[in-house]
Amino acid sequence: MASRYTEQTIKFLFGSARHCAYPGCTTPLVFEDRGRRTVAVQIAHIRSAKSGGPRHDPSYDRAKLNSDENLLLLCNGPHHDHVDKHEDLYTISELLEWKSRQIAQGGGCSVTDIEIDPLVRKLDEFIASLKEVNFVVELRGGVGSNGSGLIATALEAPVKSEEVNSDGAKYIGIRAENHGLLPIGVEVAGLEFDVGQVAYVPYHLSNRFTRYPVPCSLGQRESGEWFAHQDEIRDVMIALCRKIRCIPTRFRAFVRIGTGVAEFSSWASIAILPIWNSDITEDDLQVIFAS
Repeated sequence: MASRYTEQTIKFLFGSARHCAYPGCTTPLVFEDRGRRTVAVQIAHIRSAKSGGPRHDPSYDRAKLNSDENLLLLCNGPHHDHVDKHEDLYTISELLEWKSRQIAQGGGCSVTDIEIDPLVRKLDEFIASLKEVNFVVELRGGVGSNGSGLIATALEAPVKSEEVNSDGAKYIGIRAENHGLLPIGVEVAGLEFDVGQVAYVPYHLSNRFTRYPVPCSLGQRESGEWFAHQDEIRDVMIALCRKIRCIPTRFRAFVRIGTGVAEFSSWASIAILPIWNSDITEDDLQVIFAS
């Protein structure tokens, strides 16, 4: 939405209406409950911006297609999809009449600058909330399942192999969920190791064990998971220990998103990695700590 409409247009649309434009519908623009807000409407075109779209008018000024005069707000369900799906039932003139009524919801009375200021601040806060990045990142574990890939679990409490017909393989990975209102691009997903002296070594997970190959985009409330096999993490740890001559004390999950910043999980002790008990041998340790 933000890529097609200017901030001024969005402010006008949300500032001049109270609810869905469909006659008789009282769905509010924003639903709020238990401290969380969700946009309950979609911006709809009166005349479609695409050739062949609902009510497309080739004679209409293309510069105005995404302007407020060609837009109105309809609730997510069912009116937005219904109006576009049955375009023959809803004419341009009728939707323009709806828009006039929707604008009238805003009041139409004169207000002073002092009265306008709080509204502008609220609109600015609302626009900022649309753009706010809210990612939740956590470490995950997993076990291989015969015939069905892997089963994700909590890293600290993996399911037992006999409970899921496991092939015995163990996995370490991350889970990231987008709690924001807009889609966010994920560029890299990986693990970061703390090697002391404020030095962190990142390791990027591959796209082998995921349904969301990076780079990818996660929509609102959409989550992605990325994993690495225990042997892969074991090899990374051995190489890292040989290089720095010590074992990292802790690790965490991270994702680098489209804004160029990284989001992290909490730190976890390196001791909970499932590679130590079964995969690291005494010979490996001697090589790691060889002088």
